[in-house]
Parts: sequence; structure tokens; C-alpha cells
Amino acid sequence: MNDNEIAIINSLGLNGSLGKKPQLKKFIFRLAGAPPDRAIRLIHVDKNHSLSELKHIVIREYKLNPILDIQFICNRRILVNNIHHHLSKNPANAEILVMLVLSGG
Repeated sequence: MNDNEIAIINSLGLNGSLGKKPQLKKFIFRLAGAPPDRAIRLIHVDKNHSLSELKHIVIREYKLNPILDIQFICNRRILVNNIHHHLSKNPANAEILVMLVLSGG
């Protein structure tokens, strides 16, 4: 494991999980509208995380403003509530598009 993977596992609180190996899958996240060198990140995701936990992980990884809301798009579908269903259906290293959502005002 490299330093980035260890940092992600530690930030998720999975380093002391009672001897169980976490069920992490690698997903490629692509931030829409960002330059390619900053847009693409490989993030390990636990299939037991909720969508809001995944949003916090991605916001932290991309160093985005926490006020912004983001949506995930995978296989031309917006991931809404049932993230477990989408993560189990998609193969490892699937690409997920991260869209910033600005509320109108």
C-alpha cells in the first residue's frame, strides 16, 4: 500500500477494524470541469458507506469547499440514495463522474 491508500484507510477509521479486512473497491473519480491532472483520482470506497459519507471523502480528497454539494454520475445514471446497489453492480476501477451542484439564488 502506498501513503495515499494508508491515509484514506486511516481517515475512514478502518485501521483498527477488529482484524477484519475492509471491503474496499477502487473507483476512478473524475471531477467535471477540472484540468486532467487534477480531475482524476483513484479512491478506495467501502461498500458499507452511505452516500453522504462518500461525498465527504470525495470533498476531502479533492479539497473542495464543503459548502458545495456534489452529485455522482456512473454509467449515465445519477447515484441518489442506493449507493450500495450501484457499487456492487459496477466493476472495480469503474469511473464515477463528480459534478458540482450550485444552488440557485
